[in-house]
Amino acid sequence: MWARARRPCRARSWQTGRISCFQVSGISARVFRPRVLFASYRACALLEQTFAREVCVRVAKEHTKDDAQGLSRPPPGEGAADPDADEAIEHALHAEDFERAAQLLEEHLDASWGRGEHGKLRRWLDRLPEEMLSSRPHLSICQARYQCLGGQLEEAERTLKTAEQALDSSPEVLGPEELGLNRVPETELPTQISLTPPEEMKLRGRAAATRALLSSYQGDVPGIVQHARQALEYLPSEDLTWRSVTALILGNAHGFKGDMTAAYQARLEALKACEAAGDIYFVMIANLKLAITLRAQGRLQPTIQICRQQMQLAKVEGISQSSAVGWCLAVWGEVLAEIDDLDGALRQAQKGIELVERGIDLAMIGWSNICLVRVLFSRQEFAEI
Repeated sequence: MWARARRPCRARSWQTGRISCFQVSGISARVFRPRVLFASYRACALLEQTFAREVCVRVAKEHTKDDAQGLSRPPPGEGAADPDADEAIEHALHAEDFERAAQLLEEHLDASWGRGEHGKLRRWLDRLPEEMLSSRPHLSICQARYQCLGGQLEEAERTLKTAEQALDSSPEVLGPEELGLNRVPETELPTQISLTPPEEMKLRGRAAATRALLSSYQGDVPGIVQHARQALEYLPSEDLTWRSVTALILGNAHGFKGDMTAAYQARLEALKACEAAGDIYFVMIANLKLAITLRAQGRLQPTIQICRQQMQLAKVEGISQSSAVGWCLAVWGEVLAEIDDLDGALRQAQKGIELVERGIDLAMIGWSNICLVRVLFSRQEFAEI
């Protein structure tokens, strides 16, 4: 049973800073206990980061337990756009032909990433031996990102360092004669990454983008800015998905500082980058980042309009059961509470929680729980406090 609670801050409170949020003093599976109201949006933003981290830590433990018991399932909304490739990867993993599985994953990783098949990619990467990942920065960078999204920040740091070390030790790509391939059978050559300068630069950019994400989860605003800018410097112009993801992370820095005008502009630019990349999943995420910025500015109707548009997009693309849709519903529910549609708010928020908790992004889960708590505050449901 959710706790009953008082009505949260109204939209105008976010604009003026008169009343903003609550302090979390305890946490259970579904109950978050408020004690003190704080003034200033800055305090609210910092508290929300702390709240989301506490939710993430708890859910991360539950997910780890489920995975250990073999209960991890593909999140709804993921499609197998290339069933032949999926079958080949599964077959290689089942046969413990990890070299072949890693090669196939490298070939198809970007396409699966762009389709939003993140749960599937994470499961495949988790099944590869650590030594296989450590020699393939393309895969280990992706693994580090998923560890970060799952709240495994220490593991993400170690994996990312491994990827950076692999890039530092990458041999120069030489021609057949320099490598002696005309004299030494290929099967006798050691497995070692060989990257062209453009490939190395791209992976260094992706590593920097992942460091920016890690800084975002740690609340390190200078780190976000430093690593995101470095990533945008390294990433080639044609690597649109990673450039758009980096732009989204850079927008977080402004949000953490409470500068919602700058956050709005940065996230609007990130949305344009995501649309140029054509990745539906990240287009949805970018729109929702924009929506929560508008919500913080008290612009409720534009927020609702964005949520409606994303629900329609998800329906058209066949991802109506995805975790991103769950986040959308939770944000929408919170705004409905602000305009006193309390029954509709509760329905949207509860459905959103059900969907978002099936995904892998624990920050998204934490934010959605914050939305649901605010809805419950509005309904004055605090019997268990």
